[in-house]
Amino acid sequence: MRIPGPDEPVYTIGVVARLLGCSTQTLRMWERESLIRPYRTDTNNRLYSDSDFRRLAEIHQLTRKGVNLAGIRTILGTVDDTKEVLESSRDEMKDRK
Repeated sequence: MRIPGPDEPVYTIGVVARLLGCSTQTLRMWERESLIRPYRTDTNNRLYSDSDFRRLAEIHQLTRKGVNLAGIRTILGTVDDTKEVLESSRDEMKDRK
């Protein structure tokens, strides 16, 4: 049996909602707010990967702590920007070798 990779979409919206303890409407709202972009099947069903699930868990945790969506966008944007900078620096160092 093949194990899916961390970015492979495998979880339906209902499964993710149950695992997080939130509603499917909340997940749809976070998508409308561009905090997450799930994979869409040919029939337009949402599928989430392990990476998506981790991001959603982080969003869920921040909302439970009272952070609003603008704050979450800033926090996650900063994390994503830092990750991109680190990956770019790592690639540059590989090229120098």
